[in-house]
Amino acid sequence: MPPSSKKSSAQPHFYAKRFALICLGIVCCMALLLGRVGYLQLLNQPMLEKEADSRSLRSNVIPAVRGTISDRNGHPLALSVASKDIVADPFRILELHSDLNSPKWQYLASALNMPLSQLQQTINSDPQRRFVYLGRKIEEGIAEDIGQLHLGGISSIHDDSRYYPMSEAAANLVGVVGTDNEGLNG
Repeated sequence: MPPSSKKSSAQPHFYAKRFALICLGIVCCMALLLGRVGYLQLLNQPMLEKEADSRSLRSNVIPAVRGTISDRNGHPLALSVASKDIVADPFRILELHSDLNSPKWQYLASALNMPLSQLQQTINSDPQRRFVYLGRKIEEGIAEDIGQLHLGGISSIHDDSRYYPMSEAAANLVGVVGTDNEGLNG
């Protein structure tokens, strides 16, 4: 006898309660996710935007150095020379140093080409002041010597000096910059 041509009547069982429970779980998860997104986007948005900006937006000032300007033969018309500004914090100086007549202070005054009395007057003129220029556009070697004095309240700031080998002959052509390296003319 040939095998029975009966098809198996095994049909998958459909569990309505289990299906409804799984669907309810998925809907609840979606509702929770949508609720959280709504909370973050609507209620917490300003704080989160500020946090994101603080982590991603940064502005750094990169000081540019003026380059050398040369004529067609390669002779420099204007060039930058490294220099330093010597600055003082009178409040800190008067706090740390009782005697401004010591040999270190005399050396500082002579390095800055000023009498010691003028240096003392500059420092003592406003004892609450926190910043004053003692010398501008000082050569690097002299500034390093001043730094070796280790005088508290005296420091240096890097600055470039502009040098014009042809002086005023090419001033209208290349321009002239002032003490703060801002263009003045040309």
